[in-house]
Amino acid sequence: MTFEEKLSQMYNEIANEISGMIPIEWEKVYTMAYIDDEGGEVFYYYTEPGSNELYYY
Repeated sequence: MTFEEKLSQMYNEIANEISGMIPIEWEKVYTMAYIDDEGGEVFYYYTEPGSNELYYY
């Protein structure tokens, strides 16, 4: 498996995990991750269909 294929697979796994965590129907998701040698942190915002208001989860 090439680097690009592996990266694509990882992005899909992350997207599926986030999608399953959002408790309502959503339209857009914005994800931010900070990773270093000590660990990491991931957070995201989402919008509901027809709205531009961002919700933090």
